[in-house]
Amino acid sequence: MLVLILHSIFLIRPIRSIDHPILYVLLALNYILLVLLIFTYAKITVFDPVDTYIIKPNLAEAEQQHKNIVYCNLCRSHTHEKSYHCKRCNRCTEDFDHHCVFLNNCIGSLNYEIFMALLLLYILFLLNNIAQAVWVFVVARNDDTVRQAAITEWMDIVIIIICFLQLVATGALLSFHCYISCCLDLTTIAFYQSDTASRVDSNKSSSGNQEMDPNFY
Repeated sequence: MLVLILHSIFLIRPIRSIDHPILYVLLALNYILLVLLIFTYAKITVFDPVDTYIIKPNLAEAEQQHKNIVYCNLCRSHTHEKSYHCKRCNRCTEDFDHHCVFLNNCIGSLNYEIFMALLLLYILFLLNNIAQAVWVFVVARNDDTVRQAAITEWMDIVIIIICFLQLVATGALLSFHCYISCCLDLTTIAFYQSDTASRVDSNKSSSGNQEMDPNFY
């Protein structure tokens, strides 16, 4: 949200007196991305990724013979095998990935694509903000009109730094999800559970008093 506030401050003054096609293209692209961001953010925060079997219990009974279905004592309903009961949301999310504190919602198979789209849109939005700040910072050095209309250079630098830091963090998060979902075919919770299990096994194997498996060699 901070980058949106700084971005608004950055836009209000230059747009009134700077007449340049590059700036107008960046501004138009910015507003398009901003609208898409707000729409995607609103959609994923209000979307309920609850397990389908909870909403449609008859469907669980029909598919119970040829699908792995488990029973949640908290929801008192059948759920998919990879569903997980979130204590914060107090519901079972279908193919649970993680609970996002920034969105205040669980991420599962039903809204995972929207979550990835939100990250991608935010990266494009940050890149566009950086492009605008860099353009004004560079052009303002050689153009008196731009220098008088634009905000101070230190504010440009602040915007660039904040956007760059958020770009690195968001890019790392998007890369992580692309890696575990495309390369490993795992959810976030499954990835950390497998990583934790491998560490436990590694600690056990390095323990001197551990009883060795006779069939190991």
